[in-house]
Amino acid sequence: MQLKRLIPHVAAFLAYMSLILGLCSPASAVTFTWRDDPSSTFDPSNIVRSRTDNTITFSNFQAINMTAQAIPSLGLISPWVFTKFGDTTYTFNWSNGADGWVNNNVEGTSLLITLDNFSDRLRFGNVADVTGLAALDPTLTVNGVSQTLQPGDLVPFLDLGAFAANQMKAFSLVFTYHFGDGRVLTDATDPLTLGFLNTVSPIPEPSVLALLGVALLGLRLSRSSDKSAKEAG
Repeated sequence: MQLKRLIPHVAAFLAYMSLILGLCSPASAVTFTWRDDPSSTFDPSNIVRSRTDNTITFSNFQAINMTAQAIPSLGLISPWVFTKFGDTTYTFNWSNGADGWVNNNVEGTSLLITLDNFSDRLRFGNVADVTGLAALDPTLTVNGVSQTLQPGDLVPFLDLGAFAANQMKAFSLVFTYHFGDGRVLTDATDPLTLGFLNTVSPIPEPSVLALLGVALLGLRLSRSSDKSAKEAG
């Protein structure tokens, strides 16, 4: 009878040890660590655009928590950028080495576009769609021109922190155009910049969640055993 009462306690102890070892050991590889957040969005309706030489700034974007629940952590990624000179829309490939979007044939020269105020980077292959189970679609098409991200591309990321219920936070996009021939933009050659954003939130690691579930189950069994022992006494 005593041995039977000890079984739940032993199970709880083993679960706790597994949880501790899981938290202390190196994290196992997880396909997706972030997802396209379904509870938030951004509002571009109040932005103000300005340009100084080759730097274009879009101010007063609004990131919005659309729910009545707090969001513990939220960020922004900017995976795709298109630019339009006159009637022609140009597509770009992300380059980790150049830390920006590159096209080697824009208006007769190469062009690198950087997003200067997003100081962090996020591996695109680690971002899932809204379900958290499938990859975020890597291809975007604008004006008949397509741009595709690779899983290893380190796209610009801005950490916006926690959001209270229905909270808004302002942010900016600061793009700089680096032409291969050193040209400087003028009012006559000012391009239309199209930057596309996704709000993303972190996905808890499945292995840690599983261990936590086992530990809680062990705790429940242990408490049930204690209650039974008291009633028997």
